[in-house]
Amino acid sequence: MENLVSIIILNYNWWKFNKPCLDSILCQSYTNFEIIFVNNLSTDWSLEEVKKIYIKEINIWKMKIIENKENYGFAEGNNIGVKHTDKSNKYICLINNDTVAEINWLEKLIQCIESDERLWLVGSLVLDKWLEEEIQDMIFKKKNMGINNYIMETSFRKITDQELKTWVIYTTGIGGCGLVYKKNLIQQPFPSFYFAYGEDTYLSHCILLQGLKVALCTKAIIHHLWSASFGKKISLLKAFHGAKNQLCNILLFQTRTNSIKLFPTYLLYQWAKIFSWDIIIRFRWLCKAIARCIHHRKEIKQQKTYIKSIQKISNKVYIRQLSDKIFENIHFLPIPKYQIYIINILNTLSKFYFRLVGIR
Repeated sequence: MENLVSIIILNYNWWKFNKPCLDSILCQSYTNFEIIFVNNLSTDWSLEEVKKIYIKEINIWKMKIIENKENYGFAEGNNIGVKHTDKSNKYICLINNDTVAEINWLEKLIQCIESDERLWLVGSLVLDKWLEEEIQDMIFKKKNMGINNYIMETSFRKITDQELKTWVIYTTGIGGCGLVYKKNLIQQPFPSFYFAYGEDTYLSHCILLQGLKVALCTKAIIHHLWSASFGKKISLLKAFHGAKNQLCNILLFQTRTNSIKLFPTYLLYQWAKIFSWDIIIRFRWLCKAIARCIHHRKEIKQQKTYIKSIQKISNKVYIRQLSDKIFENIHFLPIPKYQIYIINILNTLSKFYFRLVGIR
């Protein structure tokens, strides 16, 4: 018998993405699921269109619509969705509304997570439309991903042909645009003050610290229009939440000593971004991000207490899973060669610094 899966889809002003996404979910080969459609106070007609087509015309009985009174962002929006799921479910599935799932996507995710009793979080293989159909796994691979980069921000790397032949890739984190996790371990997936960005890193770390496994299923495929929610261009809002949550992830998952040691590399990482893109915008969001983390210090302290209460492995074992780069090798992206040289120099400095201060 199939276990019940609660699929949460968050919406904010994106009707043109909602219909392809919902249609692909309703056509899944895995049939025992419910859809929790959470609307974050959209100002367009997207909510009305969903009600018209899927409730009034088609009468999809397995869909619940939650209408938030304000835009809570990705983190709290999904938290609210989790609270409205059926109590008999075993799995929580999060999928972005700017994705289209292949017909056996959910079936493969569930098969993967049920193949290993210690596997608690599984991500999808993402075919990213914006990056010229490059295959992105949005994962943080052991000894291949920077400790800062993993702590702070999703980094992409291209899956090899050999990896595509495998069923599952065990890793240290996955991206949040299409994932499934076991509900009975984590009741609320994200801190509410995250709003957007970095929350997938948070969820992955919560699993790792309990001595459990995170993986990517190469057979569970979704097509994703990258950054449709916030746009592909750099904006103050997008950059602010990214930098804020990168720092929050350091403060939450590292010891106080390691957080202090990591802060210079956090600034180095942000400095590299400042001089790679719009300097004024980047500097403004960096100052604002640090100030917001100070503002949320009580919430961060409470969340850190919770994380310590669920931690099952030592900090040493936890840190050992990660490597010492600031940036992942992104040679397959269309960036100038001089930036690749800068990345290599920064990674060398990072490796030296981590050994100098005793992090690795």
